[in-house]
Amino acid sequence: MSGRGMEWYKRDPVDFINGVQGMSPELIGAYAVLIDLFYSRGGEARRDDRHLAGILGCSIRSARSLTDRLIEIGKIEAEGDFITNSRAKREAKRARNTGEARVKSQRNRREREAAARENNDLSDKSMSLEAIPEKRREEKIQEGTDVPSWPRKRGARLPENWVLPLEWGQWAITEGWAETVIRSEADKFRDYWIGRSGKDATKADWQATWRNWMRNSKAPKIVDGGGYERTAKSAERLRAFIGGAE
Repeated sequence: MSGRGMEWYKRDPVDFINGVQGMSPELIGAYAVLIDLFYSRGGEARRDDRHLAGILGCSIRSARSLTDRLIEIGKIEAEGDFITNSRAKREAKRARNTGEARVKSQRNRREREAAARENNDLSDKSMSLEAIPEKRREEKIQEGTDVPSWPRKRGARLPENWVLPLEWGQWAITEGWAETVIRSEADKFRDYWIGRSGKDATKADWQATWRNWMRNSKAPKIVDGGGYERTAKSAERLRAFIGGAE
């Protein structure tokens, strides 16, 4: 069926004149009008002799005769209930594809601009919150007045393939635990949280959860009372942990 038509199309006058050599003026006129009709209807038009007679300004019989003759000499083609021209059909399809690509590009640009505006709004809101001095925020809490709430981090489960990050292990060493204790606690930590289910199994900050895990563990420390004793022995333990890190 006919698609969306074109408002204009390229026409080479020399090619047209050369192409209609030997045709009668009446046939040339009918050909020119039908070509415009094809472009305006998306590359093809329904073969309705009464309708075509009205467009060509002739009798139904003459419209039928002119159409048959143009098909006979290969200027137009018949496709079922439609008549068309291969070039007009090809150009109309190209124009539709270009139009659809333009619409898609514009839609994508609008979506990117909307996302950018939303990100800017969130950034501005965050900046406005950061601009409130800490002392003033505390005063507002004490006064019982409203304070803008900070965005909450989304919780996530501990990955199935989790291994103790080097930074987390280094922290535990500086707090006074031995390397073997840290690795043992890391295995317990992984098995415990991977085996948990429900909302309690998701955490917004797993590094903080690890620090609390170690603080609440009953594993003895090498350095009494915690604190990192910067000795040659402690430095050796730290180097050994780093060397054996996953």
